[in-house]
Amino acid sequence: MAEAARKGLLKYEKDDREPFPDIYRLFEGKITPEKILENIQKADLNAEEQSKRLFYAYLYIGLNESLQGRKDAARSYLQKAVKNEWGPGAGFGPNYMWHTGRLELQLLFKPEPTE
Repeated sequence: MAEAARKGLLKYEKDDREPFPDIYRLFEGKITPEKILENIQKADLNAEEQSKRLFYAYLYIGLNESLQGRKDAARSYLQKAVKNEWGPGAGFGPNYMWHTGRLELQLLFKPEPTE
């Protein structure tokens, strides 16, 4: 299923909104979560911009890990996204995405149904 999704992935042409080019490469299977986070740490950024990029990186890495069935890793990344103070305070789209991460994290902690 993941391979089929990769084949149908739309082309992301913009390189102006970090960390999204790296996130897109993650979805393509061309970069690791660790490399994305390393790129953010190495960039010359002010504190707010670094927090913003880390929020999106943790969020989308966590969502990707969840879709891949790697629940422990997904929980770890999504917890970092939800704890990030930039997301919920940014308003509009970022706030919406913060709630998306929060809800996915709740689902990941929900007990599995027993038969």
